[in-house]
Amino acid sequence: MIINSHLGIRRLFHCEGFLISYWICIDKNIVDWTGQKIRQLWFSLIGKKRAGLMIRLDVPAKEDAIEDALRLSKEFIADLAQTIPQDQVGYIFGNPSGSIMHKKSDL
Repeated sequence: MIINSHLGIRRLFHCEGFLISYWICIDKNIVDWTGQKIRQLWFSLIGKKRAGLMIRLDVPAKEDAIEDALRLSKEFIADLAQTIPQDQVGYIFGNPSGSIMHKKSDL
């Protein structure tokens, strides 16, 4: 079951009791699956190397406690962003203007 999907973050509730949050960041830009494939094709055509990561967070959760798991995942992501050196944070969370951290309330 998909919980929500915005700012490049996909959140699903897995039947085995996990809230799964994930996003893809390529060259400091948050992209969806289509964006990833287009960039992959483009970079292969011009021979440019790129930095790409898929970040995934699994939080154990019962179906009746999804809101608690969502809050916990948002807090963890915000805390993680604070502990990563500023020159590296864009590789995980994207550029500041398009970053998933730009509007922390929307995580």
